[in-house]
Parts: sequence; structure tokens; C-alpha cells
Amino acid sequence: SNGTQKIHSADPHTRKGSSQKMMRLTLLAFILGAANAACPNGCSGHGSCGNDDICTCYQDWLSADTVKASGGSGGGGGDCSHMKCPYEIAWVDTPSSENKAHALSECAGRGVCDRSTGECACFEGFTGKGCRRTTCPNDCSGHGT
Repeated sequence: SNGTQKIHSADPHTRKGSSQKMMRLTLLAFILGAANAACPNGCSGHGSCGNDDICTCYQDWLSADTVKASGGSGGGGGDCSHMKCPYEIAWVDTPSSENKAHALSECAGRGVCDRSTGECACFEGFTGKGCRRTTCPNDCSGHGT
């Protein structure tokens, strides 16, 4: 009577349809949120996020879990934030079978990998990519390399 009309839906199908639509939107938001929040640190941009929220690191990148498992210092999380160092023939190792020794080893087993740069810090007496060469005593007295 004052010119304002209230519209009430007495149709139970309209309310049911609205409720189902809201439920679908909530479910979709949950699924998308779960998919985006999956892998640690988004694999640091150096890997792809796979099943079970596990990063598969790209070539030359490692997860902290992989570093820790190989004897390095790493901790709780597979986020592909560590660089791999060059692997060269090991200077010393244990034969894996008859007539098979000197397997590949990171930094040839004669240096420490700097995971932030992917370069080896060679022990004294060793040099080159992956610490694959010995240094020349007294710098070869200026007569060699």
C-alpha cells in the first residue's frame, strides 16, 4: 500500500537451486585452494608440483630432502631451492664390483658443493670444474698448467 512490494519466494525449488549453487561454488573454491597450496614454496620456481604435493625438481636443482639424504645438510622440505654441483670421476672410492671403481661423485669427492651457486669449493691441492684436476705444486714454477 505504500508502493513498496516485498517479493517472497514460496517456491521450494528456487531455494533448493540456490542452495545447490552455493554448495557447488564452495566445493570449487576448496578444490582450487587445495591445488594452489600444495607444494612447499611453489617448488622455488625450479620444479613442478606433482601428486601428493611433491616437487619434481628440474635438471641441476635439488630439494633439501635430496641433499640431506645424500649426506649434505638440508632440512625438511622438498622445494627445489638447492643447486647441484658438477659430478666428476671420484679420486677415491670403494669399487662397486670387480673391475669397477672410481664412480662419479659430486665435486669428485674433493670439494664441498656451494648449493647457492652450484659450484665446488675444492679442497687444497684440487682445482677445476668439479675439482677434477690437481693443482701444480709451486704453481708449476711458471712453466706449465
